Amino acid sequence: MKNIFFIIIDALRFDSLNDDVSKKIAPNLKKLCDEGILQKVTTNGQTTKFALPSIFTQTFPLDYGGYNYGIKNKPRSFVELIQKKNFFCRMFEGHDVDGPFGCMERGFNYNGCYYDKRILLEGFIKKKLLYDVKKWQLGEISKKEILKTIQKEILEILNFMKKQERVKHSSFEDKIGPYSEREKKLLDKEIALLTDFPELILEKIIKINPYFYYDYIGKKPSNLTFLKFKIKNKLFSYKKKLQTTFNRIFSTEIHFVPSRPKVSLSCKKMFLDALKNYERHNLKIFTYIHFMDLHDHHVFYQFFEDFFSKVRLIPRVFIARSKNKTNNPRKFTYDLALCNIDYQFSIFLKKLEKMKKMKDSIFFITGDHGEGWDTMRLKELKKDFGFRTYSELLTVPFVISPFKSKQLKNSNLFDSMSISATILDILDIKQHSSFKGKSIFSKGNKIIITESCGRGNADIEKKDIFFTLTASKYKLFCKIEGKVMLLKRLYSLESDARELKNIINSAPSKVLNDFLSYLYSKRKEILTIRGFRKIPRLDHSNVKVKADHLVN
Repeated sequence: MKNIFFIIIDALRFDSLNDDVSKKIAPNLKKLCDEGILQKVTTNGQTTKFALPSIFTQTFPLDYGGYNYGIKNKPRSFVELIQKKNFFCRMFEGHDVDGPFGCMERGFNYNGCYYDKRILLEGFIKKKLLYDVKKWQLGEISKKEILKTIQKEILEILNFMKKQERVKHSSFEDKIGPYSEREKKLLDKEIALLTDFPELILEKIIKINPYFYYDYIGKKPSNLTFLKFKIKNKLFSYKKKLQTTFNRIFSTEIHFVPSRPKVSLSCKKMFLDALKNYERHNLKIFTYIHFMDLHDHHVFYQFFEDFFSKVRLIPRVFIARSKNKTNNPRKFTYDLALCNIDYQFSIFLKKLEKMKKMKDSIFFITGDHGEGWDTMRLKELKKDFGFRTYSELLTVPFVISPFKSKQLKNSNLFDSMSISATILDILDIKQHSSFKGKSIFSKGNKIIITESCGRGNADIEKKDIFFTLTASKYKLFCKIEGKVMLLKRLYSLESDARELKNIINSAPSKVLNDFLSYLYSKRKEILTIRGFRKIPRLDHSNVKVKADHLVN
């Protein structure tokens, strides 16, 4: 196998390739499933930021200090092992994954970024820096420490934005194309302010919504600056309210183009670029492509990307949805985006065939996480983002095709770490000592652990920690608040596959204690940090476990 394609379709649900509707909506992907292996995988994190580190480094999201810095502090990426086997490794990345801090480029000879890099500032300020600023405001760290953090980390982002050329594209030239001379000058001014007057940057971070921060790059904060921001922010809030009202009236979920779109290019562009100069390479090639089309199916601008292709596919989607029955709720825009990915993929396959590259090619296709659109659940879990871990959000397909040479044991479960473990297994590459993944050709796991500190900063010592434990018969949601572990939800997967009836108050003690024993055996390091130095055990039907009152 000289040509390896590892494709992540962001937000690809398992059922989207495993029911009757998918046969008509995604026939090419379905064909690959039929010619190879389709394995259900439960992800270790319900968002891209949580899940990707597990896929690439075979570690849990909260290992090695958490996911604040992507895979930067992880011992090894599986791509680095593939690269050592003389593969030319290429990345076509549609997700920002924290830019310079994510270090997703580890092991890649070529790194192509297909997103608007201005969102790096917004994301990092919102998810990481504002948390540090709050710690300073509470007196937990000094002003000197917060200024040092801001100087170091924002400077890293600004230099990354300056040096790395953005992908050219006619539709969004000003969004994703190379930076203009004016933009470069503003970036230089911001760097100068950061170096000489970090207090001014701190003031901007505190007073300006991260979404609009880029609009004030290179500008000193003033009363006029903040007045303009207040007006802009007010208009933005009205726009969001109008959008919410529209979606409620028409029972839809369309995100209209905001004042500055979070642009990521369509799969069509990424497929085309992945084939450029491909026939010239005589090397073994590993190609990683990450699409955002499915994730952004409800974003208005995405519909106009490849507009005519999508319009042509609308009848196919309507017919498939009307003629084929499924027990799973499906969104029309989601199915349309999937249909378009499948269509563009068919063109990609034909071109590979024409290049005579299909003979030695193998495809690994998966999702980093699923997609949920149960409004009642989302409303219920608005505060506890860490518990947005129902099956539709966690189960993804893992397709290996063409492939028939190994037998699946399928006695247990597999997680995000199993994806790269399987790729290395097929390539006969030895696992790194830090890797925890199990190939799908192994016995797998009895329980899958999904974990996070919720949105924003992964402060393992102070923030709430969310664990979801998925077994074959039961699924447990638990949460650490301070020194207390709360068991919040338990579902019987045999009698309640859609996870609608919470039975935590009537749960068998043995089931809960087995879950807790497994959790402690796998996440002892994290639990110890929070004061759990023994295996947590429950007394009767109690669903609260204190770190300093454990039962042997």
